[in-house]
Amino acid sequence: MLSRFTFLSHALVDRLFVSAFHDVSNYVGRRGEDFPTRQARWQAFCDQAIVVPVMGERPNPSDSGWGFARKARQLLGIAEGKLMQPQEAVEAIANGSTAPVVFVDDFVGSGDQFLRTWRRKHETAVGTRSFAQLSGASPIFYCNVFMTQYGRDRITLNAPTVRLLTGNMIPLDHNHARCDSVIWPAGQVTNGIRLARRIGHSLGYNAINGGLRDWRGYHRLGLGVAMEDSVPDANLPLFFEDANGWQPLVRRS
Repeated sequence: MLSRFTFLSHALVDRLFVSAFHDVSNYVGRRGEDFPTRQARWQAFCDQAIVVPVMGERPNPSDSGWGFARKARQLLGIAEGKLMQPQEAVEAIANGSTAPVVFVDDFVGSGDQFLRTWRRKHETAVGTRSFAQLSGASPIFYCNVFMTQYGRDRITLNAPTVRLLTGNMIPLDHNHARCDSVIWPAGQVTNGIRLARRIGHSLGYNAINGGLRDWRGYHRLGLGVAMEDSVPDANLPLFFEDANGWQPLVRRS
């Protein structure tokens, strides 16, 4: 399990985020254009784009999306005035803005946080609106460091106008709790799943509903991934939980 755990340093997180953002350029230029023209189009996009952090169920300044909005300014040169809270961006679109919107975040597991941000309604000068209701008024992108195939599929189904761009995709079979998992060594899948379940239960994760107390992690994703300052709740709890004297591999902040 340890040999297959993925840990991303700050430097690698930055590289993956910048790579995902730069992939937006594939949607900006036109086929057959020369390099100076494409470069000018890209610069115009970066000058106009509104960067929006993905917010949690109860939005607060500690949400990871804010950190990546700052990275967009520091690493990509996006102007400070183009970093907007979701409510500000919704109001701008409701008032007629057609500037492209780029949502930013670190990790996409279930896709829940993005879909809540997408559907959350805000008061504007023209009434209550959400990004979902204004879909089509502006090009929408969602750039992140890494995401699961499961999360991608849920967002694509529920927000089909959003273009998803990620630094790294985690396939469905990278789940410690699936019988077809490629995480375990050959011949060890059954024993590995039993081990993860037994330790999860001993740590107090007895649920099987895909919730926060499920021994397989949130939405049963069974992951083994972390960044220096972020440990997703979609991981197996045995990687991050310190209950009952258990020494975790990584700790959640």
